[in-house]
Amino acid sequence: MKTLSPEIKFYSIQQGTNDIYMGEKTNCLQFTLKSPNNIYISVYSSSDEDIQKRYINLKRIKEIKQLKDNWDGYDAKAFSADLLNYMEKMIGQLEVQPNLFPLSDGAIQLEMHRNGCAIEIEINEDEIALVNIVDENNKEITKKITNDFLSVNEELKKFYAHKF
Repeated sequence: MKTLSPEIKFYSIQQGTNDIYMGEKTNCLQFTLKSPNNIYISVYSSSDEDIQKRYINLKRIKEIKQLKDNWDGYDAKAFSADLLNYMEKMIGQLEVQPNLFPLSDGAIQLEMHRNGCAIEIEINEDEIALVNIVDENNKEITKKITNDFLSVNEELKKFYAHKF
């Protein structure tokens, strides 16, 4: 019997969030380096589609960071750096990746559509996020949740798992 030794790889990580994909891109290690002495490591499984959407969403946030006052032509203000940094952390941790859109009131909207149904979650600097769901009967449900990763992640997972 041949004994296999584990392969050891060293990775250089940068300030911010870094994903390292293992195997067939379904098992991922995520490193968030806040300072040389402060690192957050998480392990998650994602589909190739979610990995691609995560990359697109993080790129989108970088684009939103570049928006200046009056970016929409109707006097919208530039986005808060605190909100966008928070959104980067949230997007990096969400198990199901939504589409992401800037809103002229300074909020970021997370949105998913599936089989004629939709969920929209507005994230701003308040402690409350607004959730709007349109179901298969075109019934609209609006509710408020706490503006934290766990609550937002749970709403997106419930929507994605719903059998329409």
